[in-house]
Amino acid sequence: MTNTLMWIKWLLNGLCFIAAGSLTIAIVEGARQLIARVRWRRRSQQFLQQLPDALVLIKAGLESGNALLANLQMVQKESTAPLQDEIAMLLAQLRLGHSIDECMQDWLKRMPLADLERVVVALKLAQQHGGQQARVLRQLADSMQAKQILQRRVAALASQGKMQAKVMTGLPILMLLALAALETPTMLALSRHPLGWLSFAVLMLMLSTGYWLIRKLTRLQVIL
Repeated sequence: MTNTLMWIKWLLNGLCFIAAGSLTIAIVEGARQLIARVRWRRRSQQFLQQLPDALVLIKAGLESGNALLANLQMVQKESTAPLQDEIAMLLAQLRLGHSIDECMQDWLKRMPLADLERVVVALKLAQQHGGQQARVLRQLADSMQAKQILQRRVAALASQGKMQAKVMTGLPILMLLALAALETPTMLALSRHPLGWLSFAVLMLMLSTGYWLIRKLTRLQVIL
């Protein structure tokens, strides 16, 4: 009997150790993926903010009669990371003998962004037609700048809605904590009754649903 209990205890300890290890691995992996997504989003935003100025430089170079490769080299010298890094990688592939189409497609694979896809199409046309596409590049740069301005305005409005969601969600919880401090016997009695737990579950469900709906409504995208 004693040996059986020892085996059961050893088995339970092993299962707890495995569960704790698996949970730790899942948390670490989830945190790693979250950090990677945050870094990617931040880098993408910085990259998109740099694109309009780069297009203006390329447009000016095309109007001056420079080839696309020379304009890209100029953008690399004048820009900063992350755009500088991406242009440097593009130029390195061109020096290795890859075609401009292959380099552009690899660029899109590294950064699958809708605005970059439009830029790639415009650059391909500029490679084929030269200065005739300078006007298109300027219009594209103006469109991207207008989109970024509108995105900042939408983000400012959405932040107000997100703050309201936090306040409206936090107030009932603060009131519940205040009642627990002021009316402790009543709250203890409520916690021992099934209706009390049911009320708490309904409250949390309604708060979670309301918070999710507000966040959903304030998650707006600007498409131009």
